[in-house]
Amino acid sequence: MIIQHEIVSEIIRKIAKQEILPRFKNLSKSDVNTKTHLEDLVTIADLAAEKELTRLLTEALPNSLVIGEEAVANYLSILNRFNQDEPVWTIDPIDGTYNFVHGKEQFGVIISLNQNNETLQSWLYDPIKDKMVYSIKGQGTFVNDKRLNVNEYKPLSDIILQHGSPNKKKTLAMKEKVKEVRRVRSCLHDALDILTGEVDAVLWHRLTPWDNAACVLAIFEAGGYVRLHNGQEYTP
Repeated sequence: MIIQHEIVSEIIRKIAKQEILPRFKNLSKSDVNTKTHLEDLVTIADLAAEKELTRLLTEALPNSLVIGEEAVANYLSILNRFNQDEPVWTIDPIDGTYNFVHGKEQFGVIISLNQNNETLQSWLYDPIKDKMVYSIKGQGTFVNDKRLNVNEYKPLSDIILQHGSPNKKKTLAMKEKVKEVRRVRSCLHDALDILTGEVDAVLWHRLTPWDNAACVLAIFEAGGYVRLHNGQEYTP
């Protein structure tokens, strides 16, 4: 099942303008809480944006289900919706919440549409730059209707690698093998940097469907090579 990408793009932009951008650099202490560990933050903007995205996306695609990051934090059983036949949205209302809280611009909205354990469409939105990247399975990845392609192959010693691990030993080990190692604390910006040629490779250490399903589709449809650490293909 495919939905017109413009419909979802409009919804995302609306909610970013309504619930996210007004709170950027304007959060009080009471607007920010932690989840499983000190760096895993949730804000009033995350909660409000996910609530409205859930409402509008299910209205746009009747009988669809939603797996939202903040909802799963409270009810892990929501992940079982992947086992049902209906189309399933994944929502990361603010990817890069740590950056959002600390006034850094590397954050955004990640949406994917999945069915039968396949990601069919995805949207990556950087609200600071008003940049919307969308992907359709088998058709490509686009920004402003221009098709995107990843960098050509480079030797390992020449690549710029972006990664998500806070482990300093792992970072040092990676630095010995590649040209440069970066960390931006945002899967969305990892993917955008791959798609725009800012970096050549991304290594994610923790996978969640709201973070990775959309990003994987975007990179794959732009000609990128995507695999799990064991060599298997990624599925949501």
